[in-house]
Amino acid sequence: MAEKGEFRFVLDASAQMAYLEGRSIKLREIIEQNRVLTHGYGLGEVVSAIRRAGGDPDDIWAFMETQHQVAKIHPRDQALAEMGDPNTSLPEGLTLAVAADHCATAVVYSKGRVRLVSHERALRLVPELPR
Repeated sequence: MAEKGEFRFVLDASAQMAYLEGRSIKLREIIEQNRVLTHGYGLGEVVSAIRRAGGDPDDIWAFMETQHQVAKIHPRDQALAEMGDPNTSLPEGLTLAVAADHCATAVVYSKGRVRLVSHERALRLVPELPR
């Protein structure tokens, strides 16, 4: 299980896909120079996208075995994501909730750009539930 502060970045599915497809030098630097965290829902999205594109989802496991770990989703984190900003998708909300919980920066890839959401901003974007 990932300890708070152990990981500097939490990736969402869009960032993982962009990295695997080689679409961003900045993502490559973040991922290859740091241990990164994701959540199972994001991993499921990546595997599904690879399959839909006719690729081999086994490629993701090589990536997962190096500096990457999947955070267990606590029901609290899912509740945080579902109660957050209504303009934020559930998977992105989960990424923000995991980033908030692990004192990490969320990494999202959208419209050809890498977006970093600080731990402090993630805390503001997802409501806090009692621990």
